[in-house]
Amino acid sequence: AQSFDLNVTSQDPTAGQAEAEIGPYFYDGNYTINATPNPGYAFTHWTSSTNSLGMLESNSSQTTNLILTGDASFEAQFSLTTYELEVLMGTGGQSVSPSTGQQSSIALVPVTAQAIDGYEFTNWDDPSGVLVNPNLASTDANMSRATGDVTVTARFSIRTHEIVIIEDQGGNAGVTPSLGPWEHFGVYDLNATPLPGYVFDGWSGTTSSTDCLLDSNLSNPNNQIWLKNAVTLTANFSQKTYVIEVSDTEGGTVTGDGNYTINDTPILEANESIGWDFSGWTGDHLEYLSDPNASLVTVSLSQAPTFLQYDAIFVRETYDLNVTIEGNGSVSFNGSDILNQTIDSNTTVQLLATPPAGWQFNQWYGSPVSGNSTASVSFIPTESSEIRAKFNRNQYTLTVNQNANGDANGSGIYEFEDEVTISATPASGYAFHEWTGDVLSLADPSLPETTVTIPAGNVSVTPNFQPIPFQVLATNSGNGSISGAGEYTPGSAVTLEGIGGNADGSAPRGYRLDKWTWTKGDGTSGQSTDNPLSFTADDNYTLIAYFSAIPPNEVDFSLVSNPVGSGVLFDDPDKRIWDIESDLYQRTISASPQTGFSFIGWSSSPSLTYAPSWKASTIETLPSQDSVLTANFSPLLHKVEIEHNASRGSVSGEGSNFDSNQKTTISAQPLPNYDFSGWTINKTLSYSVTRQSSSINPSSNKLFIDNHESPALSLIRGFTYEFDCNLEDTDLFYISSDANATEVYGGEYLQGISNSRSSNGTLSFTVPENAPDQLYYLSSGSPDEVNSLNIVSLSDADILPYPENLSIQPLLNFDLKLTANFIPQEFLLTFSANQGGHIASPTSGNYPFGQVLSLVAVPENHYEFVRWEGSDLIANPQLSNTTIEVDQESLILAVFQDVQYQVNLSVSPTGTGIATIVEGNDGHLFGDEVNLIATPTEDYVFESWTGGTVQDPASSQTKATVTGNLNLQANFKEKLYSIALSVETMNFLGERIDPSSSGGTVLAPSLVKPNQANAFSAIPAEGYSFLRWEDAEG
Repeated sequence: AQSFDLNVTSQDPTAGQAEAEIGPYFYDGNYTINATPNPGYAFTHWTSSTNSLGMLESNSSQTTNLILTGDASFEAQFSLTTYELEVLMGTGGQSVSPSTGQQSSIALVPVTAQAIDGYEFTNWDDPSGVLVNPNLASTDANMSRATGDVTVTARFSIRTHEIVIIEDQGGNAGVTPSLGPWEHFGVYDLNATPLPGYVFDGWSGTTSSTDCLLDSNLSNPNNQIWLKNAVTLTANFSQKTYVIEVSDTEGGTVTGDGNYTINDTPILEANESIGWDFSGWTGDHLEYLSDPNASLVTVSLSQAPTFLQYDAIFVRETYDLNVTIEGNGSVSFNGSDILNQTIDSNTTVQLLATPPAGWQFNQWYGSPVSGNSTASVSFIPTESSEIRAKFNRNQYTLTVNQNANGDANGSGIYEFEDEVTISATPASGYAFHEWTGDVLSLADPSLPETTVTIPAGNVSVTPNFQPIPFQVLATNSGNGSISGAGEYTPGSAVTLEGIGGNADGSAPRGYRLDKWTWTKGDGTSGQSTDNPLSFTADDNYTLIAYFSAIPPNEVDFSLVSNPVGSGVLFDDPDKRIWDIESDLYQRTISASPQTGFSFIGWSSSPSLTYAPSWKASTIETLPSQDSVLTANFSPLLHKVEIEHNASRGSVSGEGSNFDSNQKTTISAQPLPNYDFSGWTINKTLSYSVTRQSSSINPSSNKLFIDNHESPALSLIRGFTYEFDCNLEDTDLFYISSDANATEVYGGEYLQGISNSRSSNGTLSFTVPENAPDQLYYLSSGSPDEVNSLNIVSLSDADILPYPENLSIQPLLNFDLKLTANFIPQEFLLTFSANQGGHIASPTSGNYPFGQVLSLVAVPENHYEFVRWEGSDLIANPQLSNTTIEVDQESLILAVFQDVQYQVNLSVSPTGTGIATIVEGNDGHLFGDEVNLIATPTEDYVFESWTGGTVQDPASSQTKATVTGNLNLQANFKEKLYSIALSVETMNFLGERIDPSSSGGTVLAPSLVKPNQANAFSAIPAEGYSFLRWEDAEG
């Protein structure tokens, strides 16, 4: 096929380009040509230098087809494009340039915008996109980008400034709204809120910042910002000073007053004094105390005013006192007869015990007066107590006086209203008549045995006896008469005289009494030549007086006794021998002592010769002239020896010169706290044996017993007698049964005797029951001196009919050695214990005065021994094992008390709170339940109890059971506030959008500590912007 040339060009290459598709080109071929204007230009039409326009499908189309029929040239024609550029100004603008007009479509047209004061350029509204940078106030409009007329508008916005609010420690501060933009000349609320415990001090910042405050008073926490420039302000806070004032009041002390800050947790503690109890707190702001009724409290300062004043109220403890009475008496309790009263710790208790007649107050039992024997006591109580007033019957002396004519018993010390039997026994020859003295207390004063009801006083009564007369009957044998016979009162002197008959054929010189013989009512007999005959009426007597003719040439011979009536003399007429050479009678004369006398020897005037000796009681003598022969007697003197314990009592009546056959009064008097238990007979007596000059014949020595010359001794069978000899070595003392032995040691009696024939030792003689009634003592130095030992049998009752009497009157016919026995009074000691223990020893019973008893008190589990009560003679009342000396009737109380356990509380960490026990730390008993309260300080919370078993370890208020000393710890941890975060998304109308989280996310902790800064971040999703933070109240 035929090919052709096809040329396509541009009229002005700067205006546009033209092109055809790549050849070769053939005849009748269909080809496309295209014109592309440069920016700012527009295609107008095609021209052809070859007049080939007819080949074109369209010569006005920028792109067209042609059918080639020959060589062809085409030229694209372009023209310059202009558009109107309209520059507008929005609100806030001051000016824009250029003015609206036509601009070349390829021109770069400078455009500018100027904001008025308070506004700032924001951007150009450029719908056509011709502006090089629509965000700049001065930029270029590239008209080449326009496709037509162009309108651009300068947009302005109110100018915004940064507002930075800095919070000093101690508060929160902010501007409303909290997030910008904050517009120029906008007025925004500014607020500073101190945290609890802080106060707002003022705003600070640069001058340009503080000048934006509408209120120039920088101390105003609620100010406003008139925004003219960027503002940075600091809200300044300082800690408040809290003043807590507490004062001591009567009854205790208080700690915890002072100055505090919010970081402190003040602790107030009320400490009660002894005798007081804490009652509670008073003040205007009790709501800030952790527990107004607890003695240990914390003060919450977060909402409190800066001045707090509290007073601790103490009330006196009260105690229940109960007084009981044992015995008969009354008690006045603070002037009242009400014996059960409640007394406070400041009241003096006055107790007065008043006994009735016959009674006495003994002592008080019970704390704090236990053992006090004073009837009136006073004290201020420190505890509840059971007090007992004990009354005892008085003791009075009953004196049953002795009477020489009989015996009586019943004397003693007795209690009031005791019934005591007394009795009287008449002596031989007497009969009981009646009682005299304080007979109103006797049941029947006419009876020898009756009852005495002991009154409120001492009693003295005396038995009265009436004599029963003795009959003295006398008859004569021979020529003579008798005077003096008749009826005699017992103990009275009897004198009988035998009067010889006148001379008659058988008796030129008359008659004389030869002798008397008699028989007593008890069967004993005797004889005497005494005329007159004198004796004591001690029985019925039947006598015979024998008379005979007076012989011729007889000397006038007289027998007398010295003292008169001290003996019975007998010139035995049957033994008279007539000496033919001298026409004189040899006489055998004997001397028998009357009761109560002892023969000591003969004397005569003129001097006579005696055979065997003047010392012998029976002698032979030949009076050659008128003579007076005297039988010398000495009164028998008996000794009474009394042994006793002088620390227990005293005695009276002992001595060594008591007349024989007489009653003597011997008395015993016990000392306080002792009783007389009776007399006992000491059956061993001692004598001293010496040799001294005789009172009858000073040139001759005789045996002396206890410095008495040759006394006749009465020895009682069963007794032991010790003869302590102080004689010459050759003068040996012994006892004989033969008064007429012709040899030394003749008839020596050895039964019951040890160390016979003693000169410088002790001869001991225990008198056997079969001993003869008559023995003799003598010595080898004077065998002619025979001294009587009268052996008698006497029972103890014969010797002492009433050995129980304080005062006795034994009839002394012998020497007597007694022991006055005093025994400690026995007192009833009652031992008891209160709840909580027992007394292991001793047991209750009667114990003698002065005995020392071991006290052993044993507490039970969870009890402890406190003290002993009831006696001042407890060695150490505070010891459970101690001793007591018995001194009176006592109730001994072992006092036990519950062991008071401590509940010790601690807190961890230190200073993060307090732990209190509602009932207090001390004084808890086993099994008690105590209420525990853990109170955290401001920034802490309770976590748990540890250290022991509590009902609920996780509860700040729980209970614990006391099983011993407890050590519990309250654990606290820092307070964490829960932050609930949520996201809300709103459209431009302020309406919530679902889902609410579509607008963004929040990064923040869910638990925060108090007073600690925490970061909260809001991250908007794409297409969203952060709006603000809100709290639950919006």
